[in-house]
Amino acid sequence: MSAPSDAAEASGTEELKADPVQTQEQEVPREEPVEQSKEVKMMEEMELQDVEEEDSTLNGVQTVTEMNEDGQVLEEVVSMADSSDSQTSDSDAVVIPKPALPTKMQSERLRVEILSLTIVPESRVALDEEIQQLYVEYRIYGVPPETTETPISLRKPTQGEEIHYNFTRVIYVDKAENFAVRQNLYTMLEGKDPNKGRLKFTVVSEPVEEEHEECQDVGYAYLDLKAILLSGSDVVEQQLDVVNAEDYRDVIGKLKVSLEAAQAFCHIYWEFKNNEEVSEDNDNE
Repeated sequence: MSAPSDAAEASGTEELKADPVQTQEQEVPREEPVEQSKEVKMMEEMELQDVEEEDSTLNGVQTVTEMNEDGQVLEEVVSMADSSDSQTSDSDAVVIPKPALPTKMQSERLRVEILSLTIVPESRVALDEEIQQLYVEYRIYGVPPETTETPISLRKPTQGEEIHYNFTRVIYVDKAENFAVRQNLYTMLEGKDPNKGRLKFTVVSEPVEEEHEECQDVGYAYLDLKAILLSGSDVVEQQLDVVNAEDYRDVIGKLKVSLEAAQAFCHIYWEFKNNEEVSEDNDNE
């Protein structure tokens, strides 16, 4: 998939500057103590147990697909014979233990989901016959861009139908290995980035046959990250307005997304905010 044109990005940036986001006066909630309560530990143990149970199957064929830190898609196909076709004694059973996978705390990762897209039937995008295939992408500095776009483009929805991408990306933001991503997210939470504290999703038209043609931005949707920080709540299947890439006043569709990030945002915000306060105190001494 080709990168969106610079002209479209420049136009989007000018429109953003002309439409400033109102500042929020709410107080950012303080992060919880590092020491976990017994209830939290119990919930985490139950969560890990649920994940292990999801990876198991009784019979038939099961395919498990996930994306690792480098954005590589790992697919594991597990096939088991039907119990009705063969009889296996206890002595014949072979148990292969799974290797222990490293886990990261919820405060050290984001979970972004691009779920589905609808297009207004009367919109410019819907009526443009040259626009046939659409995919969705977003950008976070420090994260490989090829890992934050839907792996496939889908046929443009018509007559108000909903197309489903169901694309999930887990982004690690731990201090040890992903400090740059962590620092960039703090800049976004402060509203000092070009998108004014919002995560920008881009709906892109991909050429069907003409290889020399470039991909084209057709619409943008924005998710307010500061609102997640202030509320302390994750976003679950939220419908975002998709605005025309050429006219921000024109809503051309809806993009459904989820973002699990409240705990990570709280930790990141107060980590950098406290460091800034300490630095200011040292400068004043």
